[in-house]
Amino acid sequence: MKAGSSLWSRAYSGILFGFVITFVVNVSLRAQAPESPSAAVRKPRAQDLNPPSAPRGLIAEVANCHQVELRWIAPAEGTGARLKAYVVRRSDGGESTIIAGRTSFSDANRVSPSTGLTYTVSAVDAGGNLSAASNAVTVTTPPCAGDEQGVGDFEGNLEVSIEDYPDGKSRTLHVLQTNKERLPIQFAGEAPGHLSTGAPVHIKGRLLDGILVVNSGDTDLETLAMAVSSSTSTTTSTSITNNGQFAVNTFGEQTTLVMLVNFQNDAANRPWTFGQVQTTFGTVSNFYLGNSYQQTWLTTDVIGWYVLPLDNSTCDSVSSVATYANAAATSAGVNLSAYAHIVYVMPWVNCTWVGMANVSGSKVWINQKLTLGVAAHEIGHNLGLNHAHSWVCNNTGDGSGTMTGPYCFGLEYGDGLDTMGWSKDGPHFSPFAKEFLGWLNYGNSPPITTVQTNGTYTLAPYEMGGSTPKAIKILKSINPTTGFKTWYYVEYRQAIGFDSYLATINPGLMNSSNILNGVLVRTGSLDDNSNTSYLLDMTPATYQLYTQDPALDVGNTFSDPAAGVTITTQWVNGSSAGVSVTLSQPCVRANPAITVSPSSQSGQPGASVSYTVSVTNKDGNNCGPSTFSLQASLPAGWTGAYSVPALTISPAGSATATLTITSAIASAVSAYSVGVTATSTADTATASASYSVVPSLVTSVSTDQSTYAPGSTITITDVTKTSTGAPIANANVSVTVTKPNGAVVTQSATSDASGTVRVTLKLSKQKDPKGIYQVLATAASGSISAKASTTFTVQ
Repeated sequence: MKAGSSLWSRAYSGILFGFVITFVVNVSLRAQAPESPSAAVRKPRAQDLNPPSAPRGLIAEVANCHQVELRWIAPAEGTGARLKAYVVRRSDGGESTIIAGRTSFSDANRVSPSTGLTYTVSAVDAGGNLSAASNAVTVTTPPCAGDEQGVGDFEGNLEVSIEDYPDGKSRTLHVLQTNKERLPIQFAGEAPGHLSTGAPVHIKGRLLDGILVVNSGDTDLETLAMAVSSSTSTTTSTSITNNGQFAVNTFGEQTTLVMLVNFQNDAANRPWTFGQVQTTFGTVSNFYLGNSYQQTWLTTDVIGWYVLPLDNSTCDSVSSVATYANAAATSAGVNLSAYAHIVYVMPWVNCTWVGMANVSGSKVWINQKLTLGVAAHEIGHNLGLNHAHSWVCNNTGDGSGTMTGPYCFGLEYGDGLDTMGWSKDGPHFSPFAKEFLGWLNYGNSPPITTVQTNGTYTLAPYEMGGSTPKAIKILKSINPTTGFKTWYYVEYRQAIGFDSYLATINPGLMNSSNILNGVLVRTGSLDDNSNTSYLLDMTPATYQLYTQDPALDVGNTFSDPAAGVTITTQWVNGSSAGVSVTLSQPCVRANPAITVSPSSQSGQPGASVSYTVSVTNKDGNNCGPSTFSLQASLPAGWTGAYSVPALTISPAGSATATLTITSAIASAVSAYSVGVTATSTADTATASASYSVVPSLVTSVSTDQSTYAPGSTITITDVTKTSTGAPIANANVSVTVTKPNGAVVTQSATSDASGTVRVTLKLSKQKDPKGIYQVLATAASGSISAKASTTFTVQ
């Protein structure tokens, strides 16, 4: 720091004779330390200064009034590892950087309609050298025909932050940091749970009013293997550690800078002394020492107070707190890059959250609540942890009454025995969280026993160090699509260290007798992400929304038939717990098989046809019967009905139902797809068949005269066409004449190319009576037919 800078204060934590101690050193520095002689004479490392070749063959095409598509040919360096990125420049000042693996780019970053734009592309190598520009291409965007929107490519590094509210709610914010700007991200659906700060990503999205709108976090967001860098500097990707692709370092000293800041309209509000802040963060350091089994701790510097040119009456000011505070600290001589965590402590700002932090990042914001619970929770986010949930089941349905029980759901902060849950007392992180951080079951950390055989397993108190297992984990399930494994985690807690509060906790919050005399059971999937930890309630008979008695007491058993897992607490005695685990062949669920027969049918508009739908249960032999509900997906205006609405089928068994479908009278002549679905509570399958709507027949019959004399010859003409007016050749036509006396004469013929059939009838003067004769013509082609009639008179 420079002379005259703010007070500097540092807290140290360590272990002495088995006890954790914390001491604080306060120093007021008056001069800047001189640079070491060795630093002054240190020679720079040799650097590659040769730029790569320029990209070639740049082509630009206008997609719409807000989007331009670019393609180019990579330079020779693009075939190896030397090329790192491309810089796309636009004549109006727009610039984007993408990794070198791509040679195409969709530009929708503030592209204006009715504008001439000239593009070039340059290459950047691993040394940060920029090539010459490619050939320049110019396009002109058209005026917008309507509400057109461009979908473009955006690359940069993510910043993921979580806001923590005291009412049990939270909000996750995503920002894309490109080389030029910060773009807030809005996911149209649910955001992916695996995203962390620092992750380099490629996003397909729409830029609307400065917000990057992403339709699907699964298909439109891709995590890149290397970080995106600018053309003039290099950016290293975030460090990769034992857990999480972009996890931060979770071991050893966590250098932490606490900045005390307030606002220009509230400059005198300084509710904490440096000593109080150091005491709080000394406790936070001890919390991490205990949780990590003496492997991780905080070394904290406290600086400030800095009065920021912001107003605390609006929460929007928080977005600029880091910028102004960092500038003030840098001006005071602080090297911000020396710190793994930077904590901005604010006495009060008009936000309803009390803490906010980057996930797997470095920044923390604390609003009013400078406590162990808040600070340790937010630093946990920095280390990559999400919230500790609980899985809640009841018999009454959801809060809005739209469902009836049994109803189960995840509660965001529901785990009151994990600092990442609702507790403010600073309890230990769960075994799932510690395994994610590497503090259990990794390297020199205490082990977790993975249960693979039946037996009784001994657990030491969770809070104590040593080489004894701190938890057991039992396979619960394997996701059939991703292969991700979900585990049961079982642990034994005692009132030791930072869990000492359990001995005296308010019974209205937690039932300490239950917790200290049983074992806790959670589920989690390290394969997926850190947002998958759920505390289970082992005493469902005493239901509370935020469970107060979650432990599995001695003599009680938890069973999961689908997983083939049975867990029983055999004993607890203060120094250990015995847990028996029985593994049986689980019920392995699988999607059913479904077929439709025949695969195609045809009929005139409005005709009904039938299909046979066959469903086979593919569940394992240890599963019980499943009931599959049947649905049909039909074109608009069509109707369908199953002979039965559902099929109950045992594993390996099959059953059938008849599906009758009636097309709409107004259906156009075409082939239509008919979808069928069989769904159980766990699995689903679909199949399809074809229904071809064929033209209907239209036939007309006439005679050459309407009145005849006895003995005349009558010519009868029938013309057969489709409903669209096309003649039908080779139609089978039957002409029946019914005489006044009831006698019937029938003749048959095949239509010619014009769809016409002509037959003659010779009347007898003596035998055929006078009167009205009925003529009926029946035309048939394939499975469809039509009829027509007329009359003539003999007098």
